[in-house]
Amino acid sequence: MKRISWGESIKEMADSMYISEVTINQYIKTAIKKLGAQNRTQALAEMFRKGMIS
Repeated sequence: MKRISWGESIKEMADSMYISEVTINQYIKTAIKKLGAQNRTQALAEMFRKGMIS
C-alpha cells in the first residue's frame, strides 16, 4: 500500500519485487479487506489515519 501511495503502478511494483501482477493485486485486495475499506483510496486514508504511512 505504501508503494501505491507513492504512485507506483502495479507493473512497476511487480517488476521491482520480482513477483507477478496478479500477486500484487491479491496483496492489495487482502490489505483493503483487513483495513475494512471499500477501495484503495479509502484504505490509504485509513492507513494515514492510523499512522501506518506518512
